[in-house]
Amino acid sequence: MVDLLEVLANNSQPLSALRKALSSGRIAKVLQLPVRESVPGTRSFRQVTPALLGQMTADYRSGLSVYAIAEKHGLHRYTVTEHLKSAGVVMRRTITEAERRRAHELYRSGANFTDIARALGRDPATVKKVIRTATPPDPASPGGPTPGTKTGPAPGARNRARAS
Repeated sequence: MVDLLEVLANNSQPLSALRKALSSGRIAKVLQLPVRESVPGTRSFRQVTPALLGQMTADYRSGLSVYAIAEKHGLHRYTVTEHLKSAGVVMRRTITEAERRRAHELYRSGANFTDIARALGRDPATVKKVIRTATPPDPASPGGPTPGTKTGPAPGARNRARAS
């Protein structure tokens, strides 16, 4: 092994500081600490190579979700989605019409978003978005809103009330 003090014979300020730290034993103490491969809960920045993109494309076409691919390759789901789109992959709909109807049925029967997501094998955020954006009327309730119509005051009604 090469003696670092011999290699660092130059008298520059950074090398002098390093020499001083080596001789005092401070660096040796740091080097003896256990090394952690990664910090839990963080992702390492990873270059998406053509080979990795090919693997991600194959995974997606075989039926894996974007979330599963992201976890498998240690990437963020947005990164996976953007690379798949840039590669020309046609993205699947996040949820089918049959799943939408089933989600609404379960929601009307009292199930929460997490239970519905578990039953459909979907992410709870996806289920919540589906339920909140297009909740169909309950067919059992008479006088409910008609499909395709808005409920609530007419646009600008609030402003007219204040003006009077």
